[in-house]
Amino acid sequence: MFTVTADAAPTANLSVSLTVADAPNADFVSSTNQGSGKSVTIQAGQTTADYTVSTTDGASETTDEPSGDVKVTVASGTGYTVSSSSSATVKVNDDDATTVTLTTPDTTAMEGSGSVLLKAAPSPSSLPKSPSPPTTGTFPSGC
Repeated sequence: MFTVTADAAPTANLSVSLTVADAPNADFVSSTNQGSGKSVTIQAGQTTADYTVSTTDGASETTDEPSGDVKVTVASGTGYTVSSSSSATVKVNDDDATTVTLTTPDTTAMEGSGSVLLKAAPSPSSLPKSPSPPTTGTFPSGC
């Protein structure tokens, strides 16, 4: 939520023009909620109005992507002057899990000299835990 503040309470309702921008190549905000032509009304006698930007995360959207910024900027309009503090940014944290895949080369390893390769795809900046392969048991040929 963003709060738009007037330095003095207007005597009549004041419509303030806004522009909403999603991070480049991000999809945290739907296309209908982005761009210019957005507005919020500061009610007569009040000095603030809240503007909410809804983020999207559909059930089918499971791609792990970097977190990104959503920026709201006050645009020029009638009845007010835009201050030097005309924009605010919030960070949207992606909530999709990183996919981890277990792979092995198509080779044969000698007992006692083999190894297991863990590969994360796509390569994340960090993983919360480092899985440990089993050190005992029966392993099929090719592992």
